[in-house]
Amino acid sequence: MKIGLLTFHFVPNYGASLQCYALWRHLMDKGHEAYVIDYRPLRFLYLVYRNCVFKPGIARKLVRLPGTIKRREGFIRDRWRERIRRQQRMLEWTQNHVALTPARYHTRTSLASLCDTFDVLIAGSDQIWDLSNTNGRDPAYFLDFADNTTVRLVTYGASAGSLETFGRDAEIMAALVKRHHRVSVRDQHTQALAAREFGLTCPQVVDPTWFLDFAPLCGARLVDEDYLLVNGEFRSNDPLRRARRMADEMNLKLVSVGPPDPVADISFSSARQEEWLSLHAHARYVVTNLYHGAIFAIQFGKPFTALSYPNRWRKISHLLAETGLTSRLHLLPDALEEPVSHWIHPGTEDVKKGRELMTPRVAQAKHFLEEALAPVPGEETGGVHEA
Repeated sequence: MKIGLLTFHFVPNYGASLQCYALWRHLMDKGHEAYVIDYRPLRFLYLVYRNCVFKPGIARKLVRLPGTIKRREGFIRDRWRERIRRQQRMLEWTQNHVALTPARYHTRTSLASLCDTFDVLIAGSDQIWDLSNTNGRDPAYFLDFADNTTVRLVTYGASAGSLETFGRDAEIMAALVKRHHRVSVRDQHTQALAAREFGLTCPQVVDPTWFLDFAPLCGARLVDEDYLLVNGEFRSNDPLRRARRMADEMNLKLVSVGPPDPVADISFSSARQEEWLSLHAHARYVVTNLYHGAIFAIQFGKPFTALSYPNRWRKISHLLAETGLTSRLHLLPDALEEPVSHWIHPGTEDVKKGRELMTPRVAQAKHFLEEALAPVPGEETGGVHEA
């Protein structure tokens, strides 16, 4: 079966890249001919690269305070350079590990020709239903360009992130989603949102990164000493300073991956995916505020501390509830008032049990995908059944 995947494959985000690879690899291992649709909408590219240079609010501050321009010039240039370098290295990895469509697409209208190419189109996984992210309101991620009478449409593991409501877009989104033959979501919040605003009962499935053993993809060990790995994007340096104190208490080096960390002993700001995986696989301890950072800490059996902010806690808190690891979650900024010792969870027995809890969930998700790809005898074309 020839399958096209439409997801966020080209953004400078390790989780997005690895979930894309995992779903593609799983389909290939099942004997399908799968391709990731190389869709890079121009608006998305502009917003991603604009944010490489300026964080929200920085541009206004520079205009108001001309004297700061010279002082921040090097910072902005270096930030842009590192972000672009990371983006390029990550894209190189994706191009070397995933089969992309021969053609690259920058507009929704250009995607229509894909209906003649594929038997099935899959949207997802990732936050393709989050209208507040960089993607915004792009109906392409709802496969609006496809004719559901000639090609099978599937949504796998869609997430709305922390979005509270689809608002004025709910009616349009519901109509697009109901054209799909099978629809699944990644978390309870999105499941409740779909039931309330779409009138659909959508099964909940796991993130595709649970499908694979990533150990063979890990690169060589990058740090000889034992280390604590900090991985995330924080609103201030306070969590990083706390990670510094944790590392010192455990007599570990402090290593960071992602945005440059001013307090780390070693900072990998433009790591490729195999380096990102290796840093997690060989860490003695992990501190992260990222959903996939927590997933890989669990997969590699690492003791870890999960951090989150009140308006971004849904994904990671749902993951930790599923795996029985909620005691490892600390909400910022209030958690900064806690003693450092409260942030340290050295054991791994609960992590191993959490990983075991995911085994039946992974099997259910694979079964959903297998059924979603194969038409059921007597099944009507035209989409899912309403709840």
